Amino acid sequence: MKYSIFLIFTIISFSTVSCENNTNEILTGNVFIKLVDLGSLYKASREDVYSMKEKVDNFKQSNSNESEKLLYNYYKVLFDNNLADKPYCLIKDERGKIRRVFFSLENYREVERLLPGLDKNKEQINLSLKVVKVNEDIYITNKIIYIRKIKGKTEWAK
Repeated sequence: MKYSIFLIFTIISFSTVSCENNTNEILTGNVFIKLVDLGSLYKASREDVYSMKEKVDNFKQSNSNESEKLLYNYYKVLFDNNLADKPYCLIKDERGKIRRVFFSLENYREVERLLPGLDKNKEQINLSLKVVKVNEDIYITNKIIYIRKIKGKTEWAK
């Protein structure tokens, strides 16, 4: 009887935690450009994606330095969430935190069409998205609430 109660409690606890982790949030901010970034394998060949997946699957953490572990953990999250070959952009939210947001190809096209000429025209892309949080820095877009170009300088980093 005690085992049954413990099992039921454990199942309910895990269900609650997993539901909390997949709740929709609204993320509002501006596109942030980073010249050197971990990125994704968007537009990479199938062979390159497969090769990277193989490297992640066969990675030995015990023999690795911190930067290799960081790279492994990042791509492991991407592969585990089917994001490795999805387009993304960085969004600087209203509190100044930079979030990596992955898009469906259809949604990303809305962002991509606004990218040309941002610097030349002194504009920014401001958007509001319905997202699901994967971890502290990675989000998946479910829906674009709004997207628009506004006056201002697009922030960037090397």
